[in-house]
Amino acid sequence: AGQAEPADDATEISSIAAGGRLQVKSTNLPPHTKVSLFIGDIPVAGKVLGEDAASDSSGTYNDSVLVPQLTIGTHTVELDVDTVGSDVVVVTFVDILDLITRPTTDVFGDLIASGQLESVWRYQIDETGSDWDSFDPEFVGQPGINDLQLVSTRDIVWIRVNANVMFQGSTLFAGWNLRTLE
Repeated sequence: AGQAEPADDATEISSIAAGGRLQVKSTNLPPHTKVSLFIGDIPVAGKVLGEDAASDSSGTYNDSVLVPQLTIGTHTVELDVDTVGSDVVVVTFVDILDLITRPTTDVFGDLIASGQLESVWRYQIDETGSDWDSFDPEFVGQPGINDLQLVSTRDIVWIRVNANVMFQGSTLFAGWNLRTLE
């Protein structure tokens, strides 16, 4: 089996939370060859579902993948390229962090500033029970209205926007969108 190293322009990520998106890029691979990607020995799919991942005509593989639920610590990111006669394996490492919690107004700050965010809802289950928490940008700073003060990576939320807009690397469409926060 051959061994290849990520090119200098490969994205370097030292840490990320499980549930976040990891940008994986490698160059100098054989052109138009099937690529399999694993994080911590778990196969991960990129943004194009139903199609085999492959390097492009210049031998570059570039994709954004969802980091699986792994334990906190260092895990391998392995890119296997299936070629005739030998395999190319690119291995790097990523540290999986615990949940990252931030104020809701920070996470959705750009959408609030642009006036495109209408509301965010999260269904919360914990040791005391379950309930819906919500955030409405029209009521920022008014006590007792917005109970969704903090959000964390991996939170699953409903986001309502009034126009198509980019958010955390993907498009939110006008209306309701179900998303996992990065």
